[in-house]
Amino acid sequence: MSVFLLLEGTTYACLEHERIALLQLKPFFNHYDELVDWDKPKGSDCCRWKGIECNTTTRRLVGLTLNSTRDSSEGWYLNASLFLPFVGLKRLYLRGNAIAGCIENEGFEKLSSALGNLEILDLSVNLLNDSVILPLSEFSSLRYLSLAFNQLEGSSHSNGFRWFSRLLNLGTLDLSWNPLGNDIMFQLSSLSSLKNLSLRSIDLEGELLHIQGLNNLTNLRYLDLNSNSIESILNKDETQLRLANLERLDLKSRSVGSELECIKGMFPHCLGNLTSLRELDISNNQFSGNLSPLQTLTHLHTSLSKNRLQIPTSFVPLVNLPNLKFLYGDENNMVMEPSLHTSIPKFQLNVISVKVHNISRTQC
Repeated sequence: MSVFLLLEGTTYACLEHERIALLQLKPFFNHYDELVDWDKPKGSDCCRWKGIECNTTTRRLVGLTLNSTRDSSEGWYLNASLFLPFVGLKRLYLRGNAIAGCIENEGFEKLSSALGNLEILDLSVNLLNDSVILPLSEFSSLRYLSLAFNQLEGSSHSNGFRWFSRLLNLGTLDLSWNPLGNDIMFQLSSLSSLKNLSLRSIDLEGELLHIQGLNNLTNLRYLDLNSNSIESILNKDETQLRLANLERLDLKSRSVGSELECIKGMFPHCLGNLTSLRELDISNNQFSGNLSPLQTLTHLHTSLSKNRLQIPTSFVPLVNLPNLKFLYGDENNMVMEPSLHTSIPKFQLNVISVKVHNISRTQC
């Protein structure tokens, strides 16, 4: 009988104070009635509510997803203190809610000590400005931070993104689609823990005078510079990228109206320094020259489409790349060589596309 009473008195529902805290959040994130099930009677299991993830043992809330649950037509200011009860929170997604900042004295700085387990924070597609940088730098447990599609400039604060050097566990940072400009390269040079960095469409332009700062990011595996207006990835003093662990590099350029904003000049030999590179996308640029910088990249598959490169019909520069599975080389210059090469390629391509308008012949 005593055993029966013990089992009947045991609850596997969420913690009551966290259930109450969720109900206090609901009015701010329920514009589209997305949270209709957040209205159960006392004792109901909020771990079963939409967007909620709980630890199966402690029943504490560990994941909270509130993406696009607020009308995005008008900016508003968040009371971040509403998240204080969720001390076990590891993942918080607030994407697409038109958050313009926080109520005075109720910002993210109030959360850093209470949410000491927070590892993933997604604040993308909001209206946040540089005032959020310093408070977020205090979340020492963060491993993933997305601030894409906001209004960050990085230069309106004395230290800008240098504050993020405090985030010693941060592996992924997405700053895409913010008007940051070239200075961001220098500001990020101390974020040595980064493995994945996305700087897509952040108004990089011309020569990247501080690109050598990225060489300090020795753990970097993925670098996205897609859709900028870069003209060169070499400094005036010819400082080069030397990211020995980089596996993916995206340098694809963008079109603005009928104009193509792209990287011009000779195919950079510094790419040959990236010896761990597996994926390279330089499409939609105006690189010229030959493919010799790729000869040392034995792990590579690549997209070279829409450039001005000279690709030999023998593919000699690529024959020693045993891991090459995909090659996209459309709209370049195919070149017939004067002598027949007998090298047997080490690669076994799954996909190859080299559509060209004409084939030229090299001189003897």
